[in-house]
Amino acid sequence: MPHDRSRRIDNKRVFVGNFDEKVEWKDLKRHMESAGEVTRVDIIKSNDGKSKGCAIVAYASALEAQRALQQLDNTLFNGTSIKVREDQVARRSRSPRKKNQIYIKNLPYFVTWQQLKEVFNNFGEIVRVDIPIDTNKRSKGYGFITFQTDEQAQRAIESMNNAEFNGRKIMVKLAQSKN
Repeated sequence: MPHDRSRRIDNKRVFVGNFDEKVEWKDLKRHMESAGEVTRVDIIKSNDGKSKGCAIVAYASALEAQRALQQLDNTLFNGTSIKVREDQVARRSRSPRKKNQIYIKNLPYFVTWQQLKEVFNNFGEIVRVDIPIDTNKRSKGYGFITFQTDEQAQRAIESMNNAEFNGRKIMVKLAQSKN
């Protein structure tokens, strides 16, 4: 079934695929900015740190993300025809009960998302790691990890709740939805 690019989306993120693994996020951002203001580019990487040739691109508005779907799908970028689709993870995340995302609190203020991912990678495939930072670019002491499945998130909670991480006892539980 062909992708319906005329369908309205209400999230600000798009999935971009089929680009060369050597592409840098700055170059992809430059290409995607023709549809609007790009606020973030996350190149998806395999466990060994290599690009999978796909990314999640966040726009300032859903209208700009919609424009990217309509104008940039199948465009030539660094010699290949890229695919632009609605971000499926963002669409799923609007469901009322998300059980594949965990909340971790009491993290050291210097922890990076890469360190957190390395520790929690043992429990399954990680889709996203978020560590909110303050104005001094320091961790606020908590973070979120989204796993591929609910079971992986549950395993992480069972194994890591009250565990020691970089000298601190962390609390790990299912993330609460904002609504």
